[in-house]
Amino acid sequence: MNRISLIIKQRMLSIIFIIIAVIGGIFIFWYVSNLKTKISEDTSYNQIFIAKTDIKKDEEITGELIEAQKIPGNIFSEKFIMDEDKILGKKAASDILEGEIIRKDKLGGVNSNNYFGLSFSSYIPYDLRAVSIPVNFYSDKSLLEEGDRVDLISTYYEQENSILCSETVLSEKEIILI
Repeated sequence: MNRISLIIKQRMLSIIFIIIAVIGGIFIFWYVSNLKTKISEDTSYNQIFIAKTDIKKDEEITGELIEAQKIPGNIFSEKFIMDEDKILGKKAASDILEGEIIRKDKLGGVNSNNYFGLSFSSYIPYDLRAVSIPVNFYSDKSLLEEGDRVDLISTYYEQENSILCSETVLSEKEIILI
């Protein structure tokens, strides 16, 4: 009798364990199914271009070498090129592997910061003024270069008349040292 009761106890423990495992599996399946329904399906996608085949350095990029793909907006980078016209006809600055995303720094003649190697002052047409820099702006001295001509304008609030006034303190002064 002891032997039979021992076998029944062992089988009961196995049966209870199997029932708990099945209930746990059903619970996990139900939980994962509910998570899938909560994920938003309306995530935004951006179209980018990838290399269909390996593109060698200095090879001109044609339509046969690239293909369009969509990627989620949350992994999008400003270095990715979204306009096919900005890719076609350019030369590869370095090797681009098959499936690799076409980035600005991989193309020749395109600088990733869109300045094309020009300084800020070269954007200003001759005899025109284009930008004002607040006096308390300390962090980026690259806006001005030696030889640039600047006007120093003081802007203040006149409390008596309740108006904002500006006066030119210095005009057409050349920057000699930064």
